Amino acid sequence: MSENNLNLGLESPSYLKAKPDILRIILKKHNSHSIRKLLLLAAVSLSGICAVSAEEPAEGQWKTAFVKRGFCGAFQDKWLKGPGSVIRSRTPMPFDGTSVKVEVTGCHDTDVKLERMFLVRGADDYGKVTGPRYQILFNDEPTVSFTTGTKIWSDPVEVPIKKGTWYVQDSYLSEKMPYAYDVDFGTCDTKGNDDKEKFSGELKSRIGILTRIDVFTADKRPVIVCYGDSITHGFGSTPNSCQRYPDQLSKLLDRPVLNLGVNGDLIKWAGGAPGIIQSLKGVDTVVFLMGINDIISGSVKELKDYTAKLKPVVEGLKKQNLKVYVGTILPAGGYKKFDEKPELEKLRQEINNWIRSSSGADKVIDFDMALFDPAAPTRMKKEYQSDWIHPSDSGYKKMAEIAAKVISSSDDKNK
Repeated sequence: MSENNLNLGLESPSYLKAKPDILRIILKKHNSHSIRKLLLLAAVSLSGICAVSAEEPAEGQWKTAFVKRGFCGAFQDKWLKGPGSVIRSRTPMPFDGTSVKVEVTGCHDTDVKLERMFLVRGADDYGKVTGPRYQILFNDEPTVSFTTGTKIWSDPVEVPIKKGTWYVQDSYLSEKMPYAYDVDFGTCDTKGNDDKEKFSGELKSRIGILTRIDVFTADKRPVIVCYGDSITHGFGSTPNSCQRYPDQLSKLLDRPVLNLGVNGDLIKWAGGAPGIIQSLKGVDTVVFLMGINDIISGSVKELKDYTAKLKPVVEGLKKQNLKVYVGTILPAGGYKKFDEKPELEKLRQEINNWIRSSSGADKVIDFDMALFDPAAPTRMKKEYQSDWIHPSDSGYKKMAEIAAKVISSSDDKNK
């Protein structure tokens, strides 16, 4: 973190000029939450050159506010607005806070060089921003380089986070950078247009290296994680409108919810879920929903294939003393690849019956029963589907309602 970005609580800014070497050492080695105490000691040791107000940091904790899981590959700057294009990605914050730190990563044979990254408050959900840009630094530097698979945390930086829409704004010196599919669209513009209120180009994917944001917050509400495939991610919902079921669940419960859904994900790849979730801050509840891709692709051919993969996930989460909810698999009738093999519906029903009776979860969220059409039980109600495998906005709302009902009833019993 740079010296200029810190509110040091000094009565006289001339102190920085009087003893720059000593303060530079302090600033390099300590984070913003301990800096005031250290400056007080430095001032005393320097025979009272100036008075220092060493305020205690506000009570709070680091809590994970955003996670992006499942990068697709390398994006090229020529697909943007040319070299050095500046990118904005919608990144809602679920609670207020005073400081942030971000995690960035490279992937898919992408050696990345970040030029600079900022957080900026959104004026709307469609790319318009307002107010100052808050720069993210890495070891006091705006630029960072790393190779495929490397993960790096930024320095903590003081940002007056307010719940609502924010944007990550970044630009790159490398020709390639990671990207991930996202329901929400981003925006971009040519190099040098960082200060524009709204960018001219639209992006159909999430471009950039940011994977996670943690916020220092006094908000005591525990975090819910929704882990799953494209249904959890929200495929088919209206972009930039918070219509995905985790978004709507957050509104109904008035709790922060992290969306860890990835398009195309399979239960056979879910073994790492407990480790991923354990690394997050402030989580006490997990909703797990996955399986329709496995049924259609053939990676799950019979019930035992599914149970062998889900049981370790549930056990791993419960060992962390998390509340674990497993969702039944939604109807997929009407989707061509599903209808071509009638035995797939039989398998879906077998898996759902097992989830209801034997999954080991604290409770089951019966998405199947909430969305199916009584007149055609292998399908979702028409108003609940967008392509017969993914829900519509109304379908996601129904999912959120049933999930909120189950979670709330469990919370009430535990009071």
